[in-house]
Amino acid sequence: MPSPPQMLLAGGYVAPALSVVVPAGNYEHLVAQPTNAVCDLTFNTNGTCTVSGGVTSPGGGWMSGGSGASYWIRWTNTTGTLTTGTPATWQQLSTARTFGVSFTTNAAGSKNCIGTVDIATDSGGVTIVATGSVNLRAECF
Repeated sequence: MPSPPQMLLAGGYVAPALSVVVPAGNYEHLVAQPTNAVCDLTFNTNGTCTVSGGVTSPGGGWMSGGSGASYWIRWTNTTGTLTTGTPATWQQLSTARTFGVSFTTNAAGSKNCIGTVDIATDSGGVTIVATGSVNLRAECF
């Protein structure tokens, strides 16, 4: 994640300003069958994001310089459906929130879900501070 902007405080002290982003992009988990494919994107309370298997997501995270408890997140399906996570509901980021898909049959195939992730400073989503499109794909070949 790029370094956040800074703000000047009294006495000339420079502190990092709050930065909130959605790590938009394509995330996928490809595996040889008969293993199950799972692609989860988790927004952690400390501002980091992780993708299935504990790998840090591209872009590093969703927040720097603040507290997850000050934000709410919502996933809105565009195409497909989630296997993990609750869509269309504002959820406080005082707890890690995971959105994901899984493909769990013993055959070749995939499951895909594209959605919009919004992050707001209130539980009703009146003040959205970040938004982005995320494509989750789990595939067995």
